Amino acid sequence: MLTLLTVITQEISHASPASERNAALAQAAGRGRVSEMRELLEQGASPNARDRWGETALFLAAQQGSAEGVSLLIAAGAQARRANAPSGATPLMGAAEARCVACFDAILAAGGQLLGRDSQGRSLIHHLLSGSPYVVGSVADRDGLLERVRAEFRARPGRYRGRDLFTAIKEGGSLELIGEIIANGVSVETREPDLQYTPVIVAARACRADAVRDLLERGANVAKRDTFGSSALGAALSGVRVRDWAQCSAEIVGLVADAFSSSTAARYNVYDLIDAVDLSPDWALVRAILDDGVNVNARAHSGESALHEAARRGRTDFARRLLDAGARVNAMDSLGMTPLMEAVTASSVELVRELLARGANLRLRHSFFRTTAAECARSRITQLDSLSGWSRPENWAELRADAELILTLVTP
Repeated sequence: MLTLLTVITQEISHASPASERNAALAQAAGRGRVSEMRELLEQGASPNARDRWGETALFLAAQQGSAEGVSLLIAAGAQARRANAPSGATPLMGAAEARCVACFDAILAAGGQLLGRDSQGRSLIHHLLSGSPYVVGSVADRDGLLERVRAEFRARPGRYRGRDLFTAIKEGGSLELIGEIIANGVSVETREPDLQYTPVIVAARACRADAVRDLLERGANVAKRDTFGSSALGAALSGVRVRDWAQCSAEIVGLVADAFSSSTAARYNVYDLIDAVDLSPDWALVRAILDDGVNVNARAHSGESALHEAARRGRTDFARRLLDAGARVNAMDSLGMTPLMEAVTASSVELVRELLARGANLRLRHSFFRTTAAECARSRITQLDSLSGWSRPENWAELRADAELILTLVTP
């Protein structure tokens, strides 16, 4: 059997001298080794050489911020518009990522396009704002290059796209840039193609309270939802448990909640209720959603209710309040899971006791596994016992004791 080293050695030995030189040139460009590049070009390497991932030598030199390497390749005949395959990134985008003004100017003079886009539809705005590990220019260099790109967009109305708006929001673009993109025809309700995020959802997920406020003032509909049914409220709440984002997320939750309450068209729904039960630090938001007309027993597509979510998270106080509001204690989701089964799996003794006191049925079975709450408890004990060494949490003994107690509580 051939070893991997043997195969690689054979591949190298079978490669033509020209392809070897081209590969070496791309590698040297990617490492900023100008003297090696010059030598390889003199030996006949193509200035349009690519590496094994399809990136051109000119792109690699520009991404490294090697102005000398860029000039050398262009003088040798490198094509400024030749894009990487399959990413579609152009040499000018590599220069933008490095914030290399000299590289940018040289490629632009050689025919680079300011309004070009890569295979994902991303413009130079994305590459300038996101940067790369090889940044050589300053923030001032980035801002100067960004203004030149924006001037070209302004001179060619209708060239901005939704992707530019999402980039500006996610990558820390200014409110002025966000406003300019919207003013040039990009809707505040445009959607990301994959998960159907709206700009205000993206701003909430990026913890940009300034952008959320700006978009809402521009008329963004706070009730627009992504593929999973979540609104900007769910996006904002997702950052509440992240230490560095807690304050920002709380501000955004307030902005979004105010937008819901002040709008006659935007209404909460069951996904907002479930997100609030899952992530809200206090009951007030949940109460506001219920007061807005969302049924406490409303179901998501998976069949789960707000009480299921409270049980899954072990939020006894929320579960108690939901039950007081009329939540059905024996509600079953699409798989037959009950709130009691969720509480058992979460090892929440207090919540198990609360649900039993409210009439939870011990004999209901999971639709697929045909398990009762007692069998869920035994499975939880088995799961805890399977943990060993580093995989055991510090409170393992407490969890194990709780699981044993729960088993006695839910055994008929």
